[in-house]
Amino acid sequence: MEVSTVDFAIGDKFIEITGCPILKCGKCKKEIVGHRVVDAVYQIFFEFEKHPGINTCKTTMRSDIRFEYAQKAEFIYDSRDLNIPACDFDLDPTNKEGYSLPVYFDRKVLNGFYTDNDYELDFFSESYGEIGKKGVTDGFMNGRSHSA
Repeated sequence: MEVSTVDFAIGDKFIEITGCPILKCGKCKKEIVGHRVVDAVYQIFFEFEKHPGINTCKTTMRSDIRFEYAQKAEFIYDSRDLNIPACDFDLDPTNKEGYSLPVYFDRKVLNGFYTDNDYELDFFSESYGEIGKKGVTDGFMNGRSHSA
């Protein structure tokens, strides 16, 4: 995924989005905008209907949206990552928005959790798993983690 400025033209309406997430194939170099961008363009287009005579809009895709599950832990992430396929889809309907976003950190930080009996670690692969505080169902560290 890359972040770029993208222009959309729909009839006589023009929309410019800076900070726009673009999915780019590493092999064929084909580019498409993330699916949440399409939703945003759709909403903006219908806002034009409420304001006759205005046919240009410049906006930015926010990257700083903080999700409830990650407030206490202060995870570093970019909310535009929800445009990565499957990052905003979760089979568990009780998970809150943003729960499937990747969180990046140096895997060395896991050493402290491995040796702390208050935490449980469950890794499904070398770079994907869960960390949770024992006995806490909605703790600040419960959730998926991706190590770099």
